[in-house]
Amino acid sequence: MTSLLFKEDPVKNLDEALVRARLGKAYLDRKLGADWDHKIDIDRLNIKSPINCVLSQLIRRGHLSLLFLNSRELVECGFSCGAIDLFCWIPILAINRSFRRLTQAWKLILREQRSQADADVTKRQTGDVERATPSAAVSQAV
Repeated sequence: MTSLLFKEDPVKNLDEALVRARLGKAYLDRKLGADWDHKIDIDRLNIKSPINCVLSQLIRRGHLSLLFLNSRELVECGFSCGAIDLFCWIPILAINRSFRRLTQAWKLILREQRSQADADVTKRQTGDVERATPSAAVSQAV
């Protein structure tokens, strides 16, 4: 197994990283509800870092229940690349590439989620204005 870690990327490409990150997003949506993504500093986000990964950022903001994920969930949900955690500080190219892919995928997912939320807010605000405009015109005419 150790030789496998040195030769092959645990996360082979960005598509695989995106699948994992989307599963992680769905897990966090179920577990934490709406707006958990606003607790993540995207600029600092680094899945390789035990301080700046998605889970660490959320745990520091009071979501201690996330400490109880099992190793299978950590890998499937893109919170880990599947390598033994001790290896994350050793400069093994395959593992570093996998962490970079997962970080990139999480950043894409978070930006996508935030832009969707912004679009929903704008749509609601526009709808409120459209609904309010005819009423305002009628009340001014009376």
